[in-house]
Amino acid sequence: MRKAISFFIGLAVLGLAAGSAYAQPPKVTVLGLASEQHADLAEKITAALRSAVERVSGMEHTKRDVTLPQMLLAFQCPDQPTPECLASIGGGLKSDFIILGGIAPVAGADQVLLNLQLFDVLSKEVTGNIEEEPWPLNLGGPEADAVADALVLRLKKSAGDVKVRSKDEGSEILIDEKSVGRIAGGVLLVRSIALGAHTVSLVAADNRQGKQEITVTPEKINDVELKAEEAPLPAAAAPAPVEEQKPLPAATAPEERSQTWTIVGASLVGGGLGLAGLGLGFGLYVKVLDNDAKIIDYRSQVPAGHGVCSYAKNQHSAAASDVTDLCNKSSTFEIMEWVFIGTGLAAFAGGVVILALDLDHPKKGEASQARLSVSPLVAGATNGFAARIDF
Repeated sequence: MRKAISFFIGLAVLGLAAGSAYAQPPKVTVLGLASEQHADLAEKITAALRSAVERVSGMEHTKRDVTLPQMLLAFQCPDQPTPECLASIGGGLKSDFIILGGIAPVAGADQVLLNLQLFDVLSKEVTGNIEEEPWPLNLGGPEADAVADALVLRLKKSAGDVKVRSKDEGSEILIDEKSVGRIAGGVLLVRSIALGAHTVSLVAADNRQGKQEITVTPEKINDVELKAEEAPLPAAAAPAPVEEQKPLPAATAPEERSQTWTIVGASLVGGGLGLAGLGLGFGLYVKVLDNDAKIIDYRSQVPAGHGVCSYAKNQHSAAASDVTDLCNKSSTFEIMEWVFIGTGLAAFAGGVVILALDLDHPKKGEASQARLSVSPLVAGATNGFAARIDF
């Protein structure tokens, strides 16, 4: 009996663990960038990207400190690795995604150019790509972290960057009527703007104004040039005070996938199996109590037409007292059996419905047809429930 109860407790723990494991965020490995000419800078950029993954992507870094050349050598990949080879590397690193790339030095310039890719290990496809992204040689500290955050969001296609050019030095720049900064040195770079259509406006010191409609995409920095119109606007049209532009949180990005309902559904399924397992364990214990030797022996004393438990309650012998105790214990565990089984099945059913409806990823123009039905099952001495799922 103890082995049976231990088995079902183990089943409950495994069910809960399965639900918890299913809810884990995707794993990603940033393969260290390599550069013979700028080795120290490559290490700094790699560290900034790995830190950014934890901050803004909704994914978890594997903490593996390996470089792309090391992995290409270890998995015998060509210098230009194939999707199959990258998938093997991702599997070896236990990663769902890989961020890889390289550094291209620019002769006589104070910057390098980054080439980055986000590779989906399961689909064996590059899902995000950034080419020739400028990175100043002296960039570091919080500024480097902000740039790394923006690059990770762009790789995930969650946000984009906008570079506004203008000869009207000191002019105020607004995106969708929100101030994002001023032109300095003929340019203003604004990081982590939501993808899609936006209105970029310029207001000069004398209230002259320029405006342009743009569509922000993640693959490259979106370049726009503005010029203030000749006719000045009334003073009342002056823009609001400058507000610091912060990176767009990954959770609110237009194309960011949420896992909230998936986590809830998986947890309910795992927890429901665990509770039902405990209920079955209590049911086995009830059968053991009902077949106890004391109850079996006492039945010979029970007149025809009387139940063992009800008859023993009205007697005052030691044997009747023992039988009554066993009956009370059996009744208690029988209640616990059905409470745990009922609660577990309800949680399991709710979890299956949530996962089947796929609430986090609704199909455009389609309504989910998933249904779950649960009905009692009675077959001889076997009692239980029958569940049917229709998709």
